[in-house]
Amino acid sequence: MSKDISECRICFDIETNDDKFISPCRCKGTSKYVHKSCLNSWRNFNRESIAWTTCMECGTKYKIKYKYPIEKKKIFKGCCNNVTGNYLLKYSVCLVVSGFIWNVDYHNDYLAVKMLNFFQPSTSYDLLYYVKQNDLCPQLFYFSYTMFLQSIIYHLYFVAKCYYNVKRKSYYIYKIKDTFCGSLIFSTQFLVLYYIFAFNGFVLLYLNLITFLSMVEPIGYYKLIKKHNKIIIEMNENNIEEILPYHNIIDNIIDNNNNMLELENIIID
Repeated sequence: MSKDISECRICFDIETNDDKFISPCRCKGTSKYVHKSCLNSWRNFNRESIAWTTCMECGTKYKIKYKYPIEKKKIFKGCCNNVTGNYLLKYSVCLVVSGFIWNVDYHNDYLAVKMLNFFQPSTSYDLLYYVKQNDLCPQLFYFSYTMFLQSIIYHLYFVAKCYYNVKRKSYYIYKIKDTFCGSLIFSTQFLVLYYIFAFNGFVLLYLNLITFLSMVEPIGYYKLIKKHNKIIIEMNENNIEEILPYHNIIDNIIDNNNNMLELENIIID
């Protein structure tokens, strides 16, 4: 190969119209140029290492231009990202708040229960009767009731966080909608089952069902967060990118500095 002809530092082949050279870093001489395809293959092979973002010879970080904005990786942090933490958080809050709601409702003549019954007169087989006469029933009911309210708030929080942080909203909604709707529908079973069973006199069956659902409800929210994280990773990994030539970047910086210098000279004159 002639010394006057540049060659790719990875495959040692020449530049072609179908596979152009790029000079992505400060390397000079025989290491200055590389095929875009060769560099992309090398970076993909080393995606989990520093070679994904940095030249391993001169240490220059690649200047990468993306077709779409990069999505923030973790907008839900801490215990939201693991099952145990999710359970501990939701159960801790639920145990404290449910006791408070029970106490408030008790001193307001069980207003929450009456609202669910559309203020119909109490009977010997409705929920209000069991809540007043049984010590265990109000514990199960208010715990599940609080878990239901908490889940609705969590889903509203999820929507708000995604609205303000996710940039490619249309694509994201297309990918998350099924999981989100499934999680939200599962959370509303407290009301659905109430009007199927408790409203028709099957109170004890209803209390057993919602207690079980309350035990597994945090798993649904955890799966929603997990799906969200997976979609964000997919969006970033599939984002079309282009590595910019390093020397063009330097030339632009020099041109900008020269323009500023000329502007300063004009102002001084």
